[in-house]
Amino acid sequence: MNSSLFDEVEGIGFNGGEPTLRTELAELVEVVVNSLPKLKHVSLITNAYKYTQVIEKIEIIAPIIKKILILM
Repeated sequence: MNSSLFDEVEGIGFNGGEPTLRTELAELVEVVVNSLPKLKHVSLITNAYKYTQVIEKIEIIAPIIKKILILM
């Protein structure tokens, strides 16, 4: 993510299979949002099969995203 290619990215989506199954999702989100200086939009694309787990993950990653986006 150190390439200048990422300097203009304004939106990103976490998806593929079921992203909420990743134990390190919060850490991954934090690294990505910290590495994209013009980021404005983050999406979590999920099938919500285990909706309680999805809600738990959103509650963990939402503050990370809000903190980063407010500082920008």
